Amino acid sequence: MSNLVDKQSQEVARTALADAGVPQESIDGFFELVDEYNTAVPTESMVAEGFTDYGTQDPEYDVEAISKAWNDHHADYVGTNCRINTFTLADSLFSVDDQDNPNDSLLFLDQQSLDNAPDQIFDEAERAKFEAFYGNVETTMEQDPGRHIADIKAYFKDRGIEFADTDARVVSVFSHDTLTEPATLFIGHTGVAVPYEDGYLFLEKLAFDMPYQAVTVKDMQQLNDYLMHKYDDGPDLEYGQPVIFDNDDVIEGMRYAKK
Repeated sequence: MSNLVDKQSQEVARTALADAGVPQESIDGFFELVDEYNTAVPTESMVAEGFTDYGTQDPEYDVEAISKAWNDHHADYVGTNCRINTFTLADSLFSVDDQDNPNDSLLFLDQQSLDNAPDQIFDEAERAKFEAFYGNVETTMEQDPGRHIADIKAYFKDRGIEFADTDARVVSVFSHDTLTEPATLFIGHTGVAVPYEDGYLFLEKLAFDMPYQAVTVKDMQQLNDYLMHKYDDGPDLEYGQPVIFDNDDVIEGMRYAKK
């Protein structure tokens, strides 16, 4: 994995993205956000150069120092998250025909970020598409992943969400929110996967105050396992376990980390 701090790892990612069909303008926009973050925060707890073995434990970042440094640079601007960065890369890779009246109630932090960014990240048309794509998907309190998958696919169909025929993949982790009425499914984490060597390179921003990561995996099931390790809280809770989509279908080999 890499935190995209150095030019070497950035060039690896740039090449993989371009080879997968991501437009140069989108790649440049993404790396403007990468550089905005990495130049504002201390990077001593990140991978300094190239790629390193991810290991069996998640990296330990100096979140306190990172958050303080970011706030010192940008008092009212919280930075960008996984959804904003993924959309920056993937906007041209999918279309949304029906963008009217999405349920964007869980996008309030994203909207705050976009409103307060020192430079415009999305124009009005891009924001409308962003909010429609990442809007809440209505579902039930049921914890049945089959039901959740069907509801996500129905949302994509109703909205006319279609993905271009490229090698770049939008990977979305849908979380089940039972605090809303009705219950909803929401893309709580997302990133872009592109072919790299004999597997994939997955590009993500962990959170507003957390670093970028470029993670190499051998196949989509290993990417599923990596994401489930982070976002699967287990069964027998008040909400269902996550569902992971690769573009508009369930990720290959989806399985849960906890049973």
